[in-house]
Amino acid sequence: IVEERYGVINYVDTQYSSTCELLYYLFEELKQDGMEMDQEIAKCLFRGIYGDTGGFIYPNTTSKTFNALSKIVEYDFDYEEIVLQLRVYKHEIMKVVGWCYQNVIVENGVGHIVFDKETQKMFGKTPNELSYIVNFLGNIEELKVWAVFNEYDNFIRVNLRSRKQYRVSDVAMQYKGGGHPNASGAMLDSFEQKEEILNKLRELVE
Repeated sequence: IVEERYGVINYVDTQYSSTCELLYYLFEELKQDGMEMDQEIAKCLFRGIYGDTGGFIYPNTTSKTFNALSKIVEYDFDYEEIVLQLRVYKHEIMKVVGWCYQNVIVENGVGHIVFDKETQKMFGKTPNELSYIVNFLGNIEELKVWAVFNEYDNFIRVNLRSRKQYRVSDVAMQYKGGGHPNASGAMLDSFEQKEEILNKLRELVE
């Protein structure tokens, strides 16, 4: 589900786990027109699918996903090295992750953390560089839905994630956003709306 459109042509199909999975099946359809995959394309598609499914643990992973991967890995590339690159992090990143685990607020299944300008400055990171944190919070057993608030110059970006049965996309679409049912993004005008969207997440869990 996508609320905001980009570009001139939009190809949206929510049966796929990711854009890269969609592209794989698009390549399959276009084989007869001579649009063949090669090793480099296969590497990129594997990386994209693995990343967007959280290493196949997110509920967007389906039998179609594994079918695509079974064909992609037939190309001669080191997919084990790609997995390693995606699972190993630099020390400076893990220091941010450690800080997040200590400071995340967890209440009745709903978790959130805020990266305002002051916190971004403390770590020497931009909002875009901190967006990955939302995926680490999924390791907290008590969480059912969670949010990361990142302050930009003129708006607040909210990254939302949830367990399978909770559709955070329904909340995201109320705040200039959208995405997958369990992985979405929203946009707030200011931090004054933070408690408002958190209440929506609490209602979702209840």
